[in-house]
Amino acid sequence: GKRLTAEPWFPVPWPILEPPDVAQLTREARNAEYEGLPDPRRGETYGWHAYPPDQEAYEGFVRYALRQASQRESLDGLSVRFVSALEGGLDVRTTIRFWHEDQIYVRQQGQTSDFIRNGVIDWTNHTEDSEILRGGGRVPVPGWNDPDSTAIGSVSREVGSETIGRQGQSKVTLRTREWSFVTLDHPTFERRPGSGALWNRVIEPLLDLEKGRDDVYQWLELAFSFCEGKPFAYYSRYTPSARIFALARSHKVRLQWCPLGHLSGVLVARHRRWHQLWLSDSQWRALQARLKRRGRNDNLP
Repeated sequence: GKRLTAEPWFPVPWPILEPPDVAQLTREARNAEYEGLPDPRRGETYGWHAYPPDQEAYEGFVRYALRQASQRESLDGLSVRFVSALEGGLDVRTTIRFWHEDQIYVRQQGQTSDFIRNGVIDWTNHTEDSEILRGGGRVPVPGWNDPDSTAIGSVSREVGSETIGRQGQSKVTLRTREWSFVTLDHPTFERRPGSGALWNRVIEPLLDLEKGRDDVYQWLELAFSFCEGKPFAYYSRYTPSARIFALARSHKVRLQWCPLGHLSGVLVARHRRWHQLWLSDSQWRALQARLKRRGRNDNLP
């Protein structure tokens, strides 16, 4: 016996439940926010850009790789030539490696390892005598490329690229790193006036190497000169030859070989490839806005 009262419901002029944007969800799931950008405006200028999520993740990977090498050097200790005492004991591995020098190497005591801030990552080559390291590749003119990072320095050998998407003049390319010099001492792109040490001392000379001298030994000559007197990590599937170690010693560089397998295979495969975009100015701004919105959404509880 209760009396109920009700009021009429009038629909509101805005949607109570907004259907999801399927295209946006698909892009986010595939980490492909560069897809479906607005058309460029007439007369706009275009430029190359690294896909920001790829660049940011790669910067973290470089720090991770150099940190891993530093920890390995700390465990292994520093090898030096025997003079008058056995120090921390005979280093059999290094002595055998440089047997042709008729020198004995020992572990040095009381040395604390420096944090390694420079190194090389050879992503795929199984031998130092591979075609890529001798300056060859799958294209007539291999080149050097990497994002203009302001956080880390990196320059990578590439022997080809793949276009995976087009929209008018705009395009998305997939780049592949074969051999990379990485550093935390100077970023690839420096904003300070009069700076640009990595570009002036390493990248530009790499681009100017003449045919016949464009090989891994000339690349390392420039890298070791840049890192004079510092520890240096060399990640590869092969053990670097005595020639590479001698080249490092000529620049007082402490070369630490690190098997590539000591890094996460998943991360190595992930960061060997990256996306480079040819976009108009307005498309680049639209992409940045998309990524900013996605970042805000990722932080929601």
